[in-house]
Amino acid sequence: MQHRVRHRRLSSRILFYFGLLVVAALCAAMFMQRSITPMLHEARQSTARVETIGAISNISLLTECDELPEAARKLPLSNFLNAHKVHMVSFPRFAYSAHAAQGGPSLDTLIKDRWEAMRGEHILRFDVPPDRPISRLQGHHQFVKVLAAGRATAKRQNKALDLEEKHVIQAFDPKGFNFRKALPAELFFVVAEESGSHPSVSCAHSTSDASVVLVNVSPVDHGSLLLIPHVGRGLPQVLTAEAISLAIAFQQAMTAPNFRLGFNGLGGFASVNHLHFQGYFFAEHGLPGAPLGGLPIEAAQLSLLSSSVSHSVSELADYPVPGLCFATPQAMSDAAWKNQFISAVMRCVDHLVKEDVPHNLLLAPSVGSRGFRIFLLPSRSFRRTDPFEIGPAFPEISGHMIVKRESEYTKMKEADVVTILRKVAISDDDFEKLKTCVE
Repeated sequence: MQHRVRHRRLSSRILFYFGLLVVAALCAAMFMQRSITPMLHEARQSTARVETIGAISNISLLTECDELPEAARKLPLSNFLNAHKVHMVSFPRFAYSAHAAQGGPSLDTLIKDRWEAMRGEHILRFDVPPDRPISRLQGHHQFVKVLAAGRATAKRQNKALDLEEKHVIQAFDPKGFNFRKALPAELFFVVAEESGSHPSVSCAHSTSDASVVLVNVSPVDHGSLLLIPHVGRGLPQVLTAEAISLAIAFQQAMTAPNFRLGFNGLGGFASVNHLHFQGYFFAEHGLPGAPLGGLPIEAAQLSLLSSSVSHSVSELADYPVPGLCFATPQAMSDAAWKNQFISAVMRCVDHLVKEDVPHNLLLAPSVGSRGFRIFLLPSRSFRRTDPFEIGPAFPEISGHMIVKRESEYTKMKEADVVTILRKVAISDDDFEKLKTCVE
């Protein structure tokens, strides 16, 4: 009898605790459902974005999850990135052409639309109206001149870089202006290069290691932007293989025939000592009688120096400044092929850095093929004491003259441009030393 009573009590306790476990499990399930449902909803919305946005070659595109509160708009960019959630959408490689056939927007369209919105919100320091004066100069090189008076008076000035003695390597100064101090309103999106090729979606806090694309508040042309690799690292304005790889992927993701990305080194008229590339849509609203296309330097004649299966290296044969052109016939979807190409460029870049020679870089797709070209343009540093004076950064040294005085714009001829460019040309001896780095 006592045995049966004990057994009943034990059974009751077991049922009681089992009931508690069931109730706890049900509560946990309800809590998880309430927590996960919004995340799933966000993921489904982001997945829809994968289907409606164009493709980026091996790049992830991140945009803000929510509208920015007023207080967040005033945060330095580094603080904003650490405090706000962002969507991450990874796109399949080289899928744009198939997607465009279905009528979906391209990355180019997204950037242009957002840039126009920023222009309307007066985020830019000065305007670049579609009807501003622009023309092609008569002559052999077919240089282009455009009037941009605002760049002389409204562009951010950096006396340490613009007016003082220049060296290719200078320590990053966190107290001076750098892109971590840019405002969130200047942010196009955050870019994160991935090794995988399959689309993925997540929503998480971004890190200081992220790369970002900002609007260039001192625009060169329509859609002017800045690509800043690993903004939080505080890298000086010195090229690295990793940075070039990201820039190539970004340039290849753009489908507009007139989008170009470039680099200005210290002494090569970079105005911010924080690793970045500049990009814009060259002559977006067209030149009379000419289709949209590349910069004048891209049509220069070349003399072959070296050739291999993966790439070739040539020198400019009939241009006012000496320079090298690295070309590959492939779209560089193969990592090994891409690394060989970048290594060839970096051998010459490293030489210029070691010798303290300023330099500029232009990234461009090969006309009529799936290939790619990089122009490396060494230069001689000089002090610019007049803000209206033309300092040949990558657009100017590539033949796109940004003129700041109307009187100068009106009078400018091809011979004037040749004189301006030759002012920064390195000596024949220095260029011959650079050519020894070509394999």
